[in-house]
Amino acid sequence: MSELQAGWSYALAAQQDAASERVAYLFLFDTLSGGAGYATQAGQHMEELLRETQVVLDDCPDQCEQSCYRCLRTYQNRIQHAGLDRKLAGV
Repeated sequence: MSELQAGWSYALAAQQDAASERVAYLFLFDTLSGGAGYATQAGQHMEELLRETQVVLDDCPDQCEQSCYRCLRTYQNRIQHAGLDRKLAGV
């Protein structure tokens, strides 16, 4: 579905004890002009989506070693295929 896209970024979050930890930010957005509301709908079901995502990461339908088109790979992330690892992506 090209009307809904996702992205991520990370930053160092300052802690009270002067240490810092890496924090990942995930975001969803509609690509249609004016928005179609898909990102809002996905946000309303985020816990369920994350649970289902974890199931796929834990038990890939193709039982791949690191990643495949059934769990993590897409044409859009083809440049990162070598670095994708479903076992590292989950909790």
